[in-house]
Amino acid sequence: MATRQVPLSIFFGDFKVAETIDYIHGYRDIPAQNALIFRMTDGSWFAMRPSGTEPKLKFYYYAKTDRRDLSKAKVADLSAAVGKLIDSVQ
Repeated sequence: MATRQVPLSIFFGDFKVAETIDYIHGYRDIPAQNALIFRMTDGSWFAMRPSGTEPKLKFYYYAKTDRRDLSKAKVADLSAAVGKLIDSVQ
C-alpha cells in the first residue's frame, strides 16, 4: 500500500486516524507541497514530509489537552506509535 493511500481504519498504537490530508496538490489556501497530515480522532495529529536537503523524512507532532504535561505525554505516545510502525518497514 502506498503511503498516500492510507485507509482511515489505520491505528498508530491507540491513536485512530480520522482524516488524512495530502498537500501534494495543495489544500484549501495552502500551496502544493510534498507533505501528509494524519489527524487522529482525539484531535492530535502528525505530519510527515521529506527533507529538502537530506535523504530523510521529517515528522511533526501535535496534541492539546487541558494540561501541558498530558499534552507532552500524548505527543510522546503518538511519536512512539508512529516510530514503531516506521521501524517495522523493511
